[in-house]
Amino acid sequence: MNELIDIEFYSHIKEILASARSKVYHIANFAMVKAYWEIGKSIVEKQGGEQRAEYGTQLIKALSKQMLLILEKDLQFQILAI
Repeated sequence: MNELIDIEFYSHIKEILASARSKVYHIANFAMVKAYWEIGKSIVEKQGGEQRAEYGTQLIKALSKQMLLILEKDLQFQILAI
């Protein structure tokens, strides 16, 4: 009888953790979709629409280079912190 109770208890705990992981995944996914949408909107606003598409291409290249530098520094800091 005690084994059955323990199995049920552990199954219950496992369900709680699985549910929490699922919620975290969905929240993180939503946050990333929102971030990408806001980035796209900002780029379109900065380039002034389709009439300035060439400027937009240059803007994206410059933004990409700058973001890579920032992300690389952040990653190196995180590695050093470990």
